[in-house]
This record gives sequence, structure tokens and C-alpha cells, in this order.
Amino acid sequence: MERVEIVIKPDTKLVIKIDEFKGHQLINIRKCWKPADKNEFLPTKDGCTIPLSKLEEFKVAVAQLTTDRIVKSAVKKAADENDEAPF
Repeated sequence: MERVEIVIKPDTKLVIKIDEFKGHQLINIRKCWKPADKNEFLPTKDGCTIPLSKLEEFKVAVAQLTTDRIVKSAVKKAADENDEAPF
């Protein structure tokens, strides 16, 4: 099974994998944590599943959020450098 892990902190990570539930393919995004007394990460209730059929929509949404954030950050930086608001 395909699986990607993103380390957030030494004891916290996101696990993204493709699962199947009742015949449906899902992207499962789950926050996991590592208790101090264990050597393995355990899943939490924090997370979500997205139907695999919605993957392209999800990718576009994430790209849009990223683009919007980069643009807003660039506009703010330019305004700060010029010491005036652009709007």
C-alpha cells in the first residue's frame, strides 16, 4: 500500500495513504503521535478521508490555497517595503 509520511515534530506526523472501505478507494490523511513510552506512532482521531475520485479536485484546492497564500505574502512584503498599502 502506498504511504507518505510528513514529520511535523519528533513525536507527531501526518500519514497519507490510500485505503479501501466498503469497496471505495479513499485517501486517508491521519495525524499520528508517538507516546514517550513507545517506539511506534499511533493514529489519532484527527484526520479525514477523501474519495479517490475527488483527488484532482483536492489537488486543485491545495494548489489554490498555496498560490493565494504566496500571492498575499508577496503583496504584504511589497507593501511593507514601500511602507504603504497596495489597495
